[in-house]
Amino acid sequence: MSRSKKHTSYCGDKKNKMDKKIANRKIRRSKETYPNKSYRKKSESYDICDFCEVGVSFDDYYSSVVNYWMNVDPSKVPCKKKCYQDWHKKYIRK
Repeated sequence: MSRSKKHTSYCGDKKNKMDKKIANRKIRRSKETYPNKSYRKKSESYDICDFCEVGVSFDDYYSSVVNYWMNVDPSKVPCKKKCYQDWHKKYIRK
């Protein structure tokens, strides 16, 4: 079983749009022709952001759950362990 985390994709490169533009510009304007997929070696692929983790930290999630249950029914506030399991299921596990 994989130990990698869930990456929920989103539309657009809002974090680092300029790096992707520069990388594409380098490839388009070069005089070389690249066989197969060797054009990928021309630019640093670690700078290009294609995904972003969409979600909240556990502390933010826990505080929102506690606030919700304090307004609805204070006797049903879940424990921190249960909240962590729910948060982990929604945002971390695949």
